[in-house]
Amino acid sequence: MDMENIKANLTYMFPGVGSEYYGMGRALYNRYEKVKKIYHSAKEVVGIDFYELSFGKNKNKIKENACAQQALMCFCYSLFQVFQEEMHLSPDVMMGYSLGEYSALACAGKMKFKDALYVVNQRAKIIEEVAKDLDGTMVWVINIGWQKVENIVAELREGGEKLYVSAYEANEKVSVSGTNSSMKVLADVIEREQGMVIPVKMSGPFHSPLMKEAEIKLREILKDILFQPGNINVVANYNGEFYRDDRESIVVNLSGQLSNPILWYPSICQSRKGFQNIVVELGPKNVLQYIYKLSFQEDVCFSVESPKKIMEFKGKIEESSNRYRELVKKCMGLVVSFPNHCESEQIYQEQIKAEFEKLKHVYTTMEDGWLNHIQMEKELSRTFGILKAKGVNELEIEKRLKEITEDTMLIGE
Repeated sequence: MDMENIKANLTYMFPGVGSEYYGMGRALYNRYEKVKKIYHSAKEVVGIDFYELSFGKNKNKIKENACAQQALMCFCYSLFQVFQEEMHLSPDVMMGYSLGEYSALACAGKMKFKDALYVVNQRAKIIEEVAKDLDGTMVWVINIGWQKVENIVAELREGGEKLYVSAYEANEKVSVSGTNSSMKVLADVIEREQGMVIPVKMSGPFHSPLMKEAEIKLREILKDILFQPGNINVVANYNGEFYRDDRESIVVNLSGQLSNPILWYPSICQSRKGFQNIVVELGPKNVLQYIYKLSFQEDVCFSVESPKKIMEFKGKIEESSNRYRELVKKCMGLVVSFPNHCESEQIYQEQIKAEFEKLKHVYTTMEDGWLNHIQMEKELSRTFGILKAKGVNELEIEKRLKEITEDTMLIGE
C-alpha cells in the first residue's frame, strides 16, 4: 500500500542567533531540576554563568554576539531534554539554522553536549575575531524571488561589489552578505525592483566567502572533536543533505557552513522527503516557524519554548491519539462495508477473519495507551490487506482509506 498520502514526518527545528532574548528559559529553569543541572554543567565547560547571563542584572550582556550563541544553544538543548521527557516522541529529522545546527547535532546524539558547547564557544570567538576586521553585514531580502536576487548580486559583484547570497530561506526570502558600502548599492537596486532590504542585527558578512578565514580556523577546532553515530537524521545547512557518520564530512559541513550559504529551503525539502511535515521549533520566539510557513502552509508547524507551550502541544498529541482510535474504528467499519468475494476458506480464516480480530483487539486496548504513527500505519496496512483478500479493487481501497484519513495527522512517536 502507498502510505505517502497519509504519513507525516516529525521534524524538530532549532533557531540561530537573533532568536535569543533576555529572560528566555526562565520558566523552564524554575520548573525543572534537569534544566538547572544542564546550565550548571555548561558553566563548567566554558566558564560562563548561564543563569546570570540569561536572567541576571545585566540585561544587555546576552545581546553580545558571542554570549548570544552560547546562551541560545544551552537553552535549546535544555528545552529539548524537557520536551522529550514530557512527550516521549521520536522525531524523524532534526535541523538547525546556522548555530542551531549544533543544537540539532547534540540533541540527535551525534555530538556530546559539552563538545558542541565547546565548539560553539570557540566558533563565537573565531567569528568575532574575523568579523571585526571586515566592514561587512548581512541583510534579509524579501518580496523578490531568490533567482532574481541571485542575478542582481552576480551583476553587482561583476561590477566590483562584494556581495553574496548567504541563505536561501524561502522563494521570496533570502539573505545577502557583503561589505557595508556594497550593501548600500544593493539596497538601492532591490528597492527599485519593489523588494525590501531588512538589516540583520548583530551580524557580520556571515555565510559568505568573506568568512573563509573563519572556516579554516574552525576546521582546526573540529578535528579534535568526537563525533558519534546517531539514530536520527540531521540535515546539514552546508549541502541540504543528511549528515553521514564519517568524520571528514561532518567537519566539512560545520566549517563550510561559515563561508557558504545556508541552504535552509533545500534542507526543509530534504526533511519532508516527499511527505507532509509536522514540525516543532524548539527555541525562543518563532522565527523558523514564520520562515517555514512562507513555503509550506499546508504543513503543521508549532513553536515551543515554555512549559505552557509544551503542555499545549501535549494536548494536541493526545487529541491526535484519540483520533487514531476513531480511525481504527473507521477501518473496522470499512472492512465490514464490503462483501466478501474470497472463495478460499483458508485465506478467509487467515487473512480476513484473523486479521480483523487483531484490528478489533487494537481498538479495544487503545484506551490503555497511545497508538503511535508507526502502529497506526500498520493498522491501515492491515485494513488494506483484509480488503484485498476480500476481493476489493486496490484503487478502490486506496480511495476509501484516503477518505477516512483526511482529517487525521499521523504524528511520529
